[in-house]
Amino acid sequence: MGNEGSMLPGLDIDSKPVENTEEWTLHSATSSSSASPNLSVFCGRQTNHVNNNSLEHAIKNFRIYRHPNILKYISSWSHQGQLCMATESVSPLTTVLENQTVFEICLGLHDILKAVIFLHEKAFCSHNNVCCASIYVTFDGSWKLGGLEFLSRFSELTPDYLQKARARRYEKAVPPEEDAGKAIDPKAIDSFAFGILVEDVFCRIPEDIQIPGIKEFREIAKKQLQSLEPSLRPKLSQLLVQPIFNHRFVVIHDFLSELPLKSDDEKSSFFRGLADQLREFPEILLASQLSALLLSRLVLLDKTAQEHLLPLVLQPQNGTHVEGNLPLFSMNTFQQHIVPRLLHIFSVRDAQVRLLLLEHFEHYCCAFTKDQLRVKVLPELLVGIKDTSDTIVASTLRALAILVPILGSTTVIGGKRARLFTDGRPNISGILPKSSTITTLKDEERPLIKEKTTINNMAQEVALPLSLIELPERPSPDGGEDLALTAQLDEETDNWSDWDVNESQASTGIDESNEMTVHGSLESEVNLAESISAPLSLSQTSAVITASRNRLPDLTSLDIKNSIVAPRKQSVPEEIDFFQDMEPVISKPKLLQLDNLESQADTTNTNANLRCFDVDITANGLTDGEAWGDNEDWGDISDTDVLIS
Repeated sequence: MGNEGSMLPGLDIDSKPVENTEEWTLHSATSSSSASPNLSVFCGRQTNHVNNNSLEHAIKNFRIYRHPNILKYISSWSHQGQLCMATESVSPLTTVLENQTVFEICLGLHDILKAVIFLHEKAFCSHNNVCCASIYVTFDGSWKLGGLEFLSRFSELTPDYLQKARARRYEKAVPPEEDAGKAIDPKAIDSFAFGILVEDVFCRIPEDIQIPGIKEFREIAKKQLQSLEPSLRPKLSQLLVQPIFNHRFVVIHDFLSELPLKSDDEKSSFFRGLADQLREFPEILLASQLSALLLSRLVLLDKTAQEHLLPLVLQPQNGTHVEGNLPLFSMNTFQQHIVPRLLHIFSVRDAQVRLLLLEHFEHYCCAFTKDQLRVKVLPELLVGIKDTSDTIVASTLRALAILVPILGSTTVIGGKRARLFTDGRPNISGILPKSSTITTLKDEERPLIKEKTTINNMAQEVALPLSLIELPERPSPDGGEDLALTAQLDEETDNWSDWDVNESQASTGIDESNEMTVHGSLESEVNLAESISAPLSLSQTSAVITASRNRLPDLTSLDIKNSIVAPRKQSVPEEIDFFQDMEPVISKPKLLQLDNLESQADTTNTNANLRCFDVDITANGLTDGEAWGDNEDWGDISDTDVLIS
């Protein structure tokens, strides 16, 4: 045949046969090079030369006579004297007939009838062996006519040819005129065999089945098609008008099968009302018989179908749809029948088909398993982002975004990733808002002041902590204090009996020694924001405060009542905390022993009380644009240093 060595590359044939006959064995196979990954392979037996001739004759006819309802031929080859033929993936009707429904049988008979009519009226041939053994069923439930090894042209058909092939033909389907030696009508041979086929496939179907026209059709098959007189047998083309073949479901199937022959107006009218008609039938019947036709290229590219039909096909039911817009298939049916076809369509490199799939991707992607999405769908989507069409790239990126929550960003985009964005929200625990309650100093952080019990007792030691205290920046500029906070502090101040005592002592100290300063050793301990080289005297402090009043609109925040003071331990009950929620960030206090305690105790007390409120408010302390309330900057904000003695 000239096919030596033409075996399909990458073909893997299952060693276990699906069907055994005297002429060949049927095997399932897979191919990595064929457009259809699943195939069926007929392998001729090597027992004798007759068997090889039978398969060789079938291969020749399959290559010549092509029809949608005839088994699709793909390739053939000879290997070590054994002939093999690869076809579309099918199963013998004899193995699946028990699982066929009445609708599927009616559709199958309609398919076989059209195939035989094609042979009679277009190819001018007779099949000569129409029976269950010559019929195969595809994955979608369509019946395909096979067994073309006995096919003969009308002009070549002779009684001798039929007699030689009779031993391998279905004996029940052999018409009686062959035995009588009468003239043979090629069409009558197939008509008689088709009547036997109808009887065989309906043998297990109850006669009172509620299908319009089925009872009448069975009568025609028995009494007319199997008539002993060949001239009384009707032509097979006349059977197409029978009610059984004009059932609404059969008409829909037939229209979709012959869609290329229909006009645009016919297709537009058909698709507008198709969804409502399909809802009248069981969804499993629709999925098994019509899924391939509903997802054919011609349907996918039809504008009317895209608008009125495909949105209901490319979406499984999820319980959230209204009744009038309910998809045709449940999730289980969708996964079983529609998903395999969608996976195959994703490999089609047609721009319009791909755009349609991407348009509805968010609706049906939930029906895929993660493995299907990762292995089958994702590689095809990644091809789309490399296309020159901006529309395809944009639609593909949207589909990839849908896959990120399902497969994870690492699987979808791959490569090494790093955390490039941070959470810019303020850390509430590290910021003291205006309305926050001020916290109190811990007991161990409070400065301890040992004061003399009497003025004349000069021998008692006085511990005055003069360490540098760094407080966080004020929550708002001077003059803009929170009224609620000020009111709260004023209310606490009114109940503090020691305020008057402290104020009187401070006034006395100022009158008696306004020229005294702290001992020189304090200079090494004090370091203000602008590196003050010498301690401030009372006069210097007063000058700084007076100058700053001209620049600041309100200095109530610097009042003694709003500042932190170490009260006398004997004046404040231990159970009352007057500095609640006013905790500054301070370092460990350092104690400084004064040399001249006896002569300078009063002066030190006075200056220490005053220096508690010394604030650097010079021009270097606060420049334009640094006010917290002006720029709302979340960066580092430096605080004004405050010295507490």
